[in-house]
Amino acid sequence: MSFAFDCPLAPAELGTREGIVQRAASRKNPAPRRIARLPAAGAVLAAGVVLLPFHFFSLFKERQTQDRYVGDRNDFVKFFLLRKLLAVLPDAKLGICWYKTNPDQVDGQQQQNDGGHIGYLDQENNWRWQADGELFQKLREIVHNQRTITAVEQPGIFPPGTLYYQAEVPQVPGNQEQYLQARANWANQARMALAQATLVFLDPDNAPHGHFWLQPQNGGKWASPEEVREFFGQGRTTIFISHPPHVHRLQHHQQMAAMTGQVGAVFCSLYQGNCGFHFLVAPQHRRCIPRLLQELALQGQENGWGTWRYADANGVRINLPADGGRRRRRPRRRGA
Repeated sequence: MSFAFDCPLAPAELGTREGIVQRAASRKNPAPRRIARLPAAGAVLAAGVVLLPFHFFSLFKERQTQDRYVGDRNDFVKFFLLRKLLAVLPDAKLGICWYKTNPDQVDGQQQQNDGGHIGYLDQENNWRWQADGELFQKLREIVHNQRTITAVEQPGIFPPGTLYYQAEVPQVPGNQEQYLQARANWANQARMALAQATLVFLDPDNAPHGHFWLQPQNGGKWASPEEVREFFGQGRTTIFISHPPHVHRLQHHQQMAAMTGQVGAVFCSLYQGNCGFHFLVAPQHRRCIPRLLQELALQGQENGWGTWRYADANGVRINLPADGGRRRRRPRRRGA
């Protein structure tokens, strides 16, 4: 789906708050993702099972890293959004910092079988297929052949010349001083690797947090607010992902802005389902990106692409009711 405006200009109705409001008027972490577990070798032999999908083995083989997330429904949304941004910012250069971790190290015995929400790839009549059929097909091929971050980095999903930083976030269990030094060195290397990017996407497991990232055992699952600000401080638009808990989306937007925002920075958030995307917008993108996100929130809702919400520091709200978008429980009937 294409958008009917070219940066830095936009349709008249997008240029006024009244137009946005008029059109708008007419979760803690997501639930655990389940993947099949590889049966014990003896059970496989006893049952005589020899034919299993190729991607089944790739899930087991690559579980040591964030490759287990590749191609799930949240991946589709984040890649869809980045592709839309690049379509209206043809001169932008994208850089992605994967915040790659080793779940055996950061989660230990408590790790969840995440990455199993890929059933949408078997249903071509869903909104994702309609929104971006090319991306849908690319992710389907990756999941069923080589489910790795490296496969995403191959030409096809993002333009040639896109920059990536795939090094694992270091963990030094039991030694916070060494961990903080290793983490600082990792962050410096990430900024150097993505130095030529004008649009940077940070993809940690969880949203930035004031102190969770300090943990030497599993701090790699979080970005630090300082890392976000330092990327933005180099004059580039910086985007990070979150999986907001069941609170007001408006309240969550304000929390993220307070934690990572800069004085004078344009901060805006786009929510789709259980994913939040938060933008520290560089000066050269301040006319384009907020308008694109507003239009995407409106069109996503109008076209039935799930639930889309938008908020920014200028008071523009799309699909956010007075309570901030919180789900209200239905009252129980007496005697039920």
